[in-house]
Amino acid sequence: MLLLSAFVYALDPVRDFLRGVANWWSLALVLGSVGVLLWFVYSFCLRRLLRVRRIANIRLKRMLEEREQ
Repeated sequence: MLLLSAFVYALDPVRDFLRGVANWWSLALVLGSVGVLLWFVYSFCLRRLLRVRRIANIRLKRMLEEREQ
């Protein structure tokens, strides 16, 4: 019985290490998924909105230039 309890206590540092690795892996997965979500929002939504706004500004500048002439 004493040998078994000594063996179990000897595994505690290994378990703690594996829990630490699992925690870091979980954090990496969460950060990766957040990064992919932000990339998706930027590439499909925000970039198109910025493009539309830039085109509208170019048209407005052209109209103002034509009006001045």
